Amino acid sequence: MKITKNLYIAWVMVLPLLTGCGKTDDEYLIEQAYIHDYPEKSASKGTVYIATPYNQNAYDSHKALLQGYVLIGKANFTSYPVAPSACIKFGRKVGAEAVIVSLSDKKEVVKYKSVAIPDKEIRKTTEEHTNALGTISDSMIDALCDTLFDSKRNRITITPKNKEETQTIYKYVQQPYVEIHYTHTLLFLKKTNACKAPWEYTIKDFISQQKQQEDDGNYIGEWVHYQIGKLNLLATDSEYVAFIDKDKKYKNKEKCIINRKLKWKNGDIKLRINKSSKQGFYLDKNKIPIPVYILLNQSHQLEIREQQTNKVIITLYHLHPKK
Repeated sequence: MKITKNLYIAWVMVLPLLTGCGKTDDEYLIEQAYIHDYPEKSASKGTVYIATPYNQNAYDSHKALLQGYVLIGKANFTSYPVAPSACIKFGRKVGAEAVIVSLSDKKEVVKYKSVAIPDKEIRKTTEEHTNALGTISDSMIDALCDTLFDSKRNRITITPKNKEETQTIYKYVQQPYVEIHYTHTLLFLKKTNACKAPWEYTIKDFISQQKQQEDDGNYIGEWVHYQIGKLNLLATDSEYVAFIDKDKKYKNKEKCIINRKLKWKNGDIKLRINKSSKQGFYLDKNKIPIPVYILLNQSHQLEIREQQTNKVIITLYHLHPKK
């Protein structure tokens, strides 16, 4: 028992070395395609994952959203969609503070997997003997016949009984299935100056509380949604900006599942729109910026629509509409 336990411990220690220290298939895909362009290569404290809309160029997103970030490496490959966690883990390893992932050229790939199906059945017949005492084996019959008698000293009758058993034999066949593949473009970025990323802005970067109180013209109002809670919408000289207001009644229920280190706090930016074009970006629950435009519908609700698909992402309701 002690030898078996020691062998088990040794196997557990050697297994990570044989399997590449627990790397997933997604991490292998990224690692094999990765090209490092930056002089340094050191681990970062955290990496933010950014997914672009389908078919949107990753380099365009870099220029529009992360101007203060420099490209340190990239990866291009075709496969099923890789997990965001694998991109974040690899990005942290190579020293990236952000990774932009772009998918394009969707196609179907036929693959095969082994599936067990019934091939044939084998029937076996075994002989059993039964009596008033129940089932007994053949080896016990002779001894029982000499020792077991009824009250009249007559031998108990033992009747043979046949039992059939069926065994199913399986065979393995290659079954086809369709897997959706995309062309992946991954950009690994590092911050080089004081410029802020879209998710790093707060209300203090646009207007002070004192100025807000003095100039009511900058304050547009409070807008609510059951999931994101209450937003304070302000106007600067060239932009509309909305920020999280953690109200007791209208609570923000969003949680960053992908970018877990980024948490929603009071005063965080949620929406940033250019006044003239009505276009900008909206941060989803994972603080991933999505290119959007805004539209005031006939019910005086503020619709936030995705630029590429015109799909309504969210609809905001004015908390105190003008009568």
